[in-house]
Amino acid sequence: MIQLTVFNKLSLQPPLVPWTAKLFCNITLALLAMILWMLPPTAAQAATGSINVDLTYAAAGIGYQTGTASVTLGNESARYRVKGFQFLGGGVSEFIGVGTVTGARSLNDLNGDFSVTRGSISAVVGGVSMSLRNESGVIIELSGKTTGIDVSAGPGKLTFTRTDSMRHVRNQRRDVAMPRHVSAGVFSGNTAMISSSQKSGGHTGFMPGLDKYLPHIGLYAYTMSHARASNPPDLLGGPIRVGLVKKNTGTHWILPGPRAVDPVVFGTPAHPAGWEQAPFPLIGMQPGWLRSENGRYTIVDHATPFSDWKASGVGSVRMKLVDATAIDGARTKDKVDFDATFKSPDDKFIYRVVVKKALPHGKGYPFFGGVVTNHLMHGGTAIGTRLMPTEFVYAGFWGIGKIYRNGKLVNDGQIVHMMIGEQVRDGKHELQFDGGVDPHGVTMHLMVPPYKATPHGPVLAPVKTGYAPFPAIKKLMMAKMKMLEASKTMTAAEKKAAKKRMMEVKALMAHTREKMVQAMMEGNKFFGQPFLHVMFGMRRSDLRIGH
Repeated sequence: MIQLTVFNKLSLQPPLVPWTAKLFCNITLALLAMILWMLPPTAAQAATGSINVDLTYAAAGIGYQTGTASVTLGNESARYRVKGFQFLGGGVSEFIGVGTVTGARSLNDLNGDFSVTRGSISAVVGGVSMSLRNESGVIIELSGKTTGIDVSAGPGKLTFTRTDSMRHVRNQRRDVAMPRHVSAGVFSGNTAMISSSQKSGGHTGFMPGLDKYLPHIGLYAYTMSHARASNPPDLLGGPIRVGLVKKNTGTHWILPGPRAVDPVVFGTPAHPAGWEQAPFPLIGMQPGWLRSENGRYTIVDHATPFSDWKASGVGSVRMKLVDATAIDGARTKDKVDFDATFKSPDDKFIYRVVVKKALPHGKGYPFFGGVVTNHLMHGGTAIGTRLMPTEFVYAGFWGIGKIYRNGKLVNDGQIVHMMIGEQVRDGKHELQFDGGVDPHGVTMHLMVPPYKATPHGPVLAPVKTGYAPFPAIKKLMMAKMKMLEASKTMTAAEKKAAKKRMMEVKALMAHTREKMVQAMMEGNKFFGQPFLHVMFGMRRSDLRIGH
């Protein structure tokens, strides 16, 4: 028998009325890879087993499906990381399914590529029936449901990579008793969209890739409890008003690329830290998404919006913020009036980002009513992504905005984040760890992730930048390699290690480019770099502060 679990998106409900029937759906890429210790399976005769698959769409807009699978064969079980090209088609946020495995003599026979030999999808939100086969003769019959839009299921492939296993399922299963969480989604104006996660470790619309047997950690429970407040308290001392006008100031357009892993924030493979039940890369970073060597984490195993690669330009920004509400709630008195313009690195496009609405509350971490002033964020705080170092933020906001490209509206209702904080990059523009943040420098970061706010919660919505970053990335990588070759201060061993890291980065970016090109060929998924991360040069004295 096939048992199916479907996770619904956020739904428009009165602030204090939770859903009690279904869980949240996943809408983005992030996946939790647990490390379990077990003995490897022994060879056996080909047998029939069971499989559970959870695929989530796209990590930070890079453009492919990825997820996890658990397979049971006899008394043994193993977990797999799953990647795929066209399996879910355009815009699907999640597929969850179960099925049977035949023809496997051991759990290792599932490693490698599976071709989709048969597939059908009944509706935009409907049933999927799939048959997959690999070169070892293993056949997977899979059934489940999708959530999302513009569904299509052309021939493709799924790649299974074994990550861990359990010798005896009954002895190793992790059952974690969890409280029910009432959680709020994205707001539009003063109308709250409330939903609930009833079961243990339930998936949420803003927190995909969660393991059903693990509890939410970090600030999730705290934020969810406050998000229901119908009348959140005012900021002590009264509203703080922040104004800024900068014309033709220097900008840095951040290109997608690798991010080095800070051991202070993320720990080590033996003692991982800094991970949350949250999507890549909005909060933590699951251990399975980090590369390691010699007992230490090295880089994130995906291209991120937090690389050391940049393209310089010029931009202008005008903003007025009011920080009146102290903490998250169903409503807010915070106000955002933000307007920024800047060019693409190839000078082909002029972008304009306009934000008029503040988001009253977050999900995995608080939004402080939409506008925040004088607060620590990122890094070890669990407020914002841990891929940025811990930094003091003088002013910031989370809001709903419009994105224009060459005067044409290309994204509406987009989630936008801005913050003005300490200098987090050195003179070489390398993003620092927690110990390298400059307390005297000030930078404005404008981040437009590939998410849109809707009446039913946030959904994947890549920013239609039209800009292809890979030619610029290739130039930067070639220049870096030449610098390594010409270096006279590095030893031969240091050069060898540096070149090895560069080859890893080259392979990572080639993989990223392949996925993005594939997504663009499929039609309506991507229109160039799917996110915006632009830094604006400024001084602390540029800020106009009032009460």
